[in-house]
Amino acid sequence: MKRILHCTLILYIAFTTIGFAQVDLGDDVTTCEGETVVLDATTQNATSYQWSLDGQVLVNEVSAVLFVTQGGVYEVTAIISGMPATDSVLVTFNPTPAIGNITDLLIEAMNGVDFGTFDLTTKIPEITNGNANLSVTFYETLADAQTDINNISSPNSYVNIINPQEIFVRVQDLTTSCSSIASFTLVINNFTLITCNASPQINTFCYGNFDQTAFAFQSDSGAPITVEFLAGEVENIFDELVIYDGNITDPILYSGYGNDGDLTGLSFQSTGGEITIQIQSDGSIACSTNSFEPWQFTASCLDVNTVGIINVNSFLDDNNNGAFDTGEVTFPFGNIVYEVNDNGEINVGSSDGNFFIVSDDATNSYDVTFSLFDGYENCYNVTTPTINDVSVAIGQSVTLDFPVTQQQACEDLEVILINPSTPPRPGFTYENILYLNNLTFSTIASGTVEVIIDDDLVLNGVANVNSNYIITNTATGFTVDFVNLPPLASEAIEIQLLCPVSVPLGDIVSNTATYTTTTNDFVPGNNSATLREVVIGSWDPNDIRESRGREIIFQDFTANDYLYYTIRFQNLGTADAINVRIEETLDTKLDETTFQMLASSHAYQVQRVDGDLIWTFDNINLPAEMFDAEGSNGFVYFKIKPQSGYAIGDIIPAVAGIYFDFNAPVITNIFETEFVEPLSVNEIADFQVKLYPNPATDILYIELEKSELIRLQLVDIHGKQILTKTATSKQIELNISNLKSGMYFLKLSSNTARLTKKITVK
Repeated sequence: MKRILHCTLILYIAFTTIGFAQVDLGDDVTTCEGETVVLDATTQNATSYQWSLDGQVLVNEVSAVLFVTQGGVYEVTAIISGMPATDSVLVTFNPTPAIGNITDLLIEAMNGVDFGTFDLTTKIPEITNGNANLSVTFYETLADAQTDINNISSPNSYVNIINPQEIFVRVQDLTTSCSSIASFTLVINNFTLITCNASPQINTFCYGNFDQTAFAFQSDSGAPITVEFLAGEVENIFDELVIYDGNITDPILYSGYGNDGDLTGLSFQSTGGEITIQIQSDGSIACSTNSFEPWQFTASCLDVNTVGIINVNSFLDDNNNGAFDTGEVTFPFGNIVYEVNDNGEINVGSSDGNFFIVSDDATNSYDVTFSLFDGYENCYNVTTPTINDVSVAIGQSVTLDFPVTQQQACEDLEVILINPSTPPRPGFTYENILYLNNLTFSTIASGTVEVIIDDDLVLNGVANVNSNYIITNTATGFTVDFVNLPPLASEAIEIQLLCPVSVPLGDIVSNTATYTTTTNDFVPGNNSATLREVVIGSWDPNDIRESRGREIIFQDFTANDYLYYTIRFQNLGTADAINVRIEETLDTKLDETTFQMLASSHAYQVQRVDGDLIWTFDNINLPAEMFDAEGSNGFVYFKIKPQSGYAIGDIIPAVAGIYFDFNAPVITNIFETEFVEPLSVNEIADFQVKLYPNPATDILYIELEKSELIRLQLVDIHGKQILTKTATSKQIELNISNLKSGMYFLKLSSNTARLTKKITVK
């Protein structure tokens, strides 16, 4: 509750008498505490004044006007034409009403719901402390409460304007009419609904200074909720983790700092179907400013009467005893692979070292394997890679531990270059993000990464750079000299770019990043990254793309190379998206067994069954673009190899469906990657062509210098193929009458040349 001070009320009392040696202060005055009474004894021909209070001379009060804030009998003596004149007045200040301690008014709603109906009158007992001689009115602003206008007319069914919202209350004494003003807060306590028996989802959070962020969870069945911390830190002694057994008004289950600031391994369970997690940080040190490890925690509920749980852990076995001991860390560089009842359906779950399998049948038998990512075979060894014939009784749980030992100390810096949101557009700025990931359990002392920016782009600068790193601008871009990159740490550097207006639509711009100090690096395949993007005029923010672009030179791609895909999504709705799901069926030309996740904007779980991929972002609470344009975006980034035997002319399509809560899926573009021969001739010089009319309406005429086999492709500005055609004549007609107005690109190719022309459809 906030107590509001009154504005000063100045009450002037003035009497002037002409022709007589007298002064008159008028009638006695009664007013309210906190107000100011002004006594004005101004009298014609008076030469001096002296004031007193309750018979005591007020030594320094010798002017005609006296400001009064204290009750009592005030007397003034004025010398008028040499004669004294005296008058007195009684000033009484009635007390303002006492207001009780008003607590915040909470109602609960699902995440994404920020408005609700409040009964403000439920706060009246707290406000009045049972004093029936008081009237209470509510207001949306302090100014309205002070002037007693625009009171809330229906306080028992008030819908808030924002969340949270401060409400002001005016309390008036029915006898004296004196009033007091205070305030309290309306809060929509958003919670995440947890589906019991579902696999727990990992929540990630990095707190800031003066942070009071809270996470509330409710179970769908009322079953108790278990919260487990997989990782995370707080500033010991100063930044407190608080767990409430319900919402933030309920009793506290835990208040502390974990193990000297390390939250890993903490576990809490509510007594009912709700639990709340909160950080209470000061202003000195925080996760977001001091590289503390972000929180990773799960919130889950199980109906132990209907399911069994298999907990799967992979961990670095430091002492080689095969047991997951206190202080040992999870091992994230691999996949959990399992098969049920030898049915031939292989389930692959990518995780950070923890995975949960829910079994609804006690007779089910599971074969579970932990497999290392490619490139780690010489660094680590899985002691027991497979555990067969695992079953779990209903209402019980079993734990499978996969110890991983280190064969040798390996250094592995992964370089990733992605565009998380807006593609390049002429005249606009956009952003690439450079990730430097330490994929080992030891610190990388130092290193250099060189970034080369396309000649057509302008480097505006870099942001979010570790203060210990050195950025050096070069003629082609910049270099990053990093130091002391901790184990399993990631640095994300924002590269700010301008696409000048002179860059034509359809051009491809290419940026690269390369780790140049690779002497000790054991996995060379992830030391460089290339990002090729098409310059466009407009775009759909929900899309899929491959980093090399639509064409890959066949001779430049080896059996050790991967395709790198980014799926981007954005909430274009009107409220937060509680859950997001991405589904993709891999093309048969891709080798699904080589799929590996590399990065994601939010905490996720991905599962692969054969060629079907499903990413789940439960409790992502992705804000709508209209409220938070930057925060409404997300992405996943992964790599995968093509099947062996790919050849020149092979085209690999990719498309995904993105589900926001229970809405119909948003289908991305179809991105096609083609393996092509290197160009051996100059495109323009050896390919003479005339296009007319341009702009065109119905028929586009294409006139060639000679007859030869020509393949034509018409694509829109998004890169989507509209139509294809082959021809051998010198004159070709292209029917475009069904196309929408706008700009398109016509690609012509023969055995000797290639050419791209821009056309406009009216």
